[in-house]
Amino acid sequence: MDVMMIFDVVMMGIGVYMMLAAWNMRRKNEIGTVILAEEELANCKDKAGFITYMYWREAVMGGALILYGAIGLLDKYILKIGSVLNYVSVAGLLIIFAWFYKSMQSARERYL
Repeated sequence: MDVMMIFDVVMMGIGVYMMLAAWNMRRKNEIGTVILAEEELANCKDKAGFITYMYWREAVMGGALILYGAIGLLDKYILKIGSVLNYVSVAGLLIIFAWFYKSMQSARERYL
């Protein structure tokens, strides 16, 4: 069993968890503790605005993690392209992560 295979599966699991958390946040109209700590939840001025702003962004981040893990598994066991695909997928994940981080900063400034 390869360590990178375990890493890819864990990334996919985290992605699924984030997508489900985003869906629950939208459905229940409650901010989950996946993206905000409980201390920050108490300071939220506009809960509905925060949810509207962040739920789809959290889902996109989760989808990117699922895609990253799937690309890693496909490359390792089926495509066997090698390092080029790995570099492209890591770069894409880092870009999505930076976008998500910036969105979280904007949401904190705007709604907390």
